[in-house]
Amino acid sequence: MILIKDPCIIYAMSNNQPDIFKRIKSDAPLVFAHRGASADAPENTMAAFRLAKEYGANGIELDVHLSADGHLVIIHDYTLNRTARMPDGKKLKSETPVNDLTLAQLRKYDVGISFSNKYAGEKIPTLREVMDFIGPDVLLNIEIKADMEHPYRGISAALALFLYEYSQTKSINNVTVSSFHPLALNCFRRAACELKMNIPIALFYGTNREVPWYLRRGQGALLCNPDILQPLYSDLAKKKNLSGKNRPIIAWTINDKNADKELIDKNIAGIITDNPKGILKLKAK
Repeated sequence: MILIKDPCIIYAMSNNQPDIFKRIKSDAPLVFAHRGASADAPENTMAAFRLAKEYGANGIELDVHLSADGHLVIIHDYTLNRTARMPDGKKLKSETPVNDLTLAQLRKYDVGISFSNKYAGEKIPTLREVMDFIGPDVLLNIEIKADMEHPYRGISAALALFLYEYSQTKSINNVTVSSFHPLALNCFRRAACELKMNIPIALFYGTNREVPWYLRRGQGALLCNPDILQPLYSDLAKKKNLSGKNRPIIAWTINDKNADKELIDKNIAGIITDNPKGILKLKAK
């Protein structure tokens, strides 16, 4: 007999599953727009989120960082250089870490023009702005960006506190929190439990060079006991029976139509894709 003494785990186990699980199982596989509709608009921008919503995506996946002055901002990389440009459209001359800049400083950069002149002027959005726009009807998969060089405690705690404060006036029943970093998820869950919130956590993993070798096959699940598994799609394609041990499986990032169709036919809960418009059409066939 195993005695569970962790008050956070006891709290999570004593509560019914959040409504989001009913939504995940109702229309599987759900289509999540990866960083918004990032095939058609600059990733992690309001333009990409707007398109995803227009296309009818079931959910949106996005990446969150903490600015130097404590704002939760939406951008994928730890630095601005790949996606951001100077106000005049020129590339940045030196490496510019996101966490070293205030929100006001981050807002000076253009994160649309590198994708297309059509999107010139797009700014880095805050999590609050995105959630206000998305509303409660679209599922939201918030990825905590953290690794060995970027501490997770500050951002995990800040995200939990933000969601608690946001929940005082608006619904957060559409939210899951994910990460490749199992300890970041553990830290978030503990902070959320202390605030009496039961928000599902999802673990990203896969045999991908972006993932540490010791976490590539989902070993992080032993450290954080996630509610949802989010493996790399190519690791699933060869498996005939996809079992998450009673946990929903959401595969990332699928842009190959053949792989899309194959996985749609399998028993998975969701698909994360850069091309939600195309995958929704494929799903409808």
